[in-house]
Amino acid sequence: MHYARLAHQMNATGFSVGTELRKTVGRPEWDRLITDARTEFPGWLTLRPTGTIMQRSPGGRAWTSSGSRPTSSWAHHANPIRLQGRSPGKPVIFNEIGYKSHSGATAHPWEWKVTGEVDYLIQQAAYEAAFRSLWGEPWFAGFYWWKWRPRSGPFENLECNFTPQGKPAADVIREWYGANDERGS
Repeated sequence: MHYARLAHQMNATGFSVGTELRKTVGRPEWDRLITDARTEFPGWLTLRPTGTIMQRSPGGRAWTSSGSRPTSSWAHHANPIRLQGRSPGKPVIFNEIGYKSHSGATAHPWEWKVTGEVDYLIQQAAYEAAFRSLWGEPWFAGFYWWKWRPRSGPFENLECNFTPQGKPAADVIREWYGANDERGS
């Protein structure tokens, strides 16, 4: 409830009650938590138990391309995403999306252990492809980008990591969020 109050104080438009908590969803405690969160936070709420659209999409490749650079694969998956498990009038928000900054990162973007040579441009192109394919869709509500770090630890190699911080992908985020959005969001 602390975070719901904090989101309200900060004038956030939305609040994620939880993510990757599949084993706890469906329990009565969640219904109470969501009801309580609604009393503390007036904006929209979301909950992502676990799993991804990507894994349920045809071929499990919603965020991938057949080549080494992302292409229009997002456009191919936009319609199934729009139709999948969505209630009428309920927009789709991506509760977790991100790409590592190394060659081959778009082939299996959910894999932490996959590595390659540093390639900031593939990460940048993947971010751009996601925005271009989804931003104008009326059912699309936005992205939670993985992973923005408040600070990095001495053990982390951010060069090939998911974070866009200090990389060209951060410029893509800045450009799209700073653009005049026709939807008014």
